[in-house]
Amino acid sequence: MKQKIIHFASFVLSIAAIIAVGIIFKSSWIVIVNSLLGVLTIFLLSQGSVIGNVVGISQLAFYLVLAIQNKFYGEIVSVGVLTLPTYIFSIYTWLKHRYSNQLEVRNNISWKEWLVLISISLAGSTIMFFVFDLFNTQNLIFSVLIFGFDCINCYLKIKRVKFNFVFQMICYLITLGLWGVLVIKGDLSYLPTSLNYVIYLIFCVLGLIKWSELSKRTQNNQNNQENEQKS
Repeated sequence: MKQKIIHFASFVLSIAAIIAVGIIFKSSWIVIVNSLLGVLTIFLLSQGSVIGNVVGISQLAFYLVLAIQNKFYGEIVSVGVLTLPTYIFSIYTWLKHRYSNQLEVRNNISWKEWLVLISISLAGSTIMFFVFDLFNTQNLIFSVLIFGFDCINCYLKIKRVKFNFVFQMICYLITLGLWGVLVIKGDLSYLPTSLNYVIYLIFCVLGLIKWSELSKRTQNNQNNQENEQKS
């Protein structure tokens, strides 16, 4: 109960902070809506709610507009190649793997999966470096790093592994730097977007804690089912 109160209070305060900062620094309505949908998405995902994937898809439309405006082509490619497909596949896998209306969370993946996943991430990042460079992408290194870590994050999210939040935090830290550069240069209208990623980091920590509990519950349910079958 205490954890639910902390999660909900964090969500309400985050929404209030984004609206306040957006109004104070005269952000566009696209920036504010993108930020609000983003917070709602990460809040729902941290709870293991499949609806978070649906809201996330709608949020991508607004995020793409902002990315195109600032020539963040790396973000555009990441959204199209990784984020959008991940939300779609996650809707299917999260609905398929539920027990007592709770998401079944895996504790980890095999070392072979890790080896293949890291290899694909490195290969993909190398290819994207040249693709992004070809299109004169702003903040090239940031974009390449985000793509690489997001490959791992997306796979773990589809597989319902709690460590997806760890790699998501890394992506958010780098993305915070990407949008933070605009704020440092003097465009304070993007402050809500930068604030977004600070909030995302908080919910990633809360999500990791929540999913660790769901992982234990999943393991207990599987053990109970095995015991019932044996008896």
